[in-house]
Amino acid sequence: MIILAIAAIAVAVPFFLVKDGKDIIDWQTDLDGALAQAKSANKPLLLDFTADWCPPCKMMKRVTFSQLHVKEYVEANYIPVRLDMTHRSALTQKLGTRFAIKYFPTLLVLSPEGVETRRESGGMDAETFLAWLKNES
Repeated sequence: MIILAIAAIAVAVPFFLVKDGKDIIDWQTDLDGALAQAKSANKPLLLDFTADWCPPCKMMKRVTFSQLHVKEYVEANYIPVRLDMTHRSALTQKLGTRFAIKYFPTLLVLSPEGVETRRESGGMDAETFLAWLKNES
């Protein structure tokens, strides 16, 4: 029981300690436009499926996406796209079905042609996220 409590505290610490970080990645929100840009630039897309009510999503915005080295790596190597699934609508339902989104956050890497190549769900700190992007995780 004590080990379980310690593990829960360790997981929760990043959510509460870092409150002032600000997401600095220049996310696009138009998936079709980003797909066209990815194809012409021959760059993969990084899709971030997020929701306002999601604690791990908030943590990633404050802790992971607020890091300059993360911003620089993402923007140099990907077309970043954030898809906000907070409000239920025809569009969010269509996107959720199209990409089989079951958890938040869900991060996908799509080839420049729009084919999914990587997927991860759940929050990650900056170093874990970069290792995942670099296919080192």
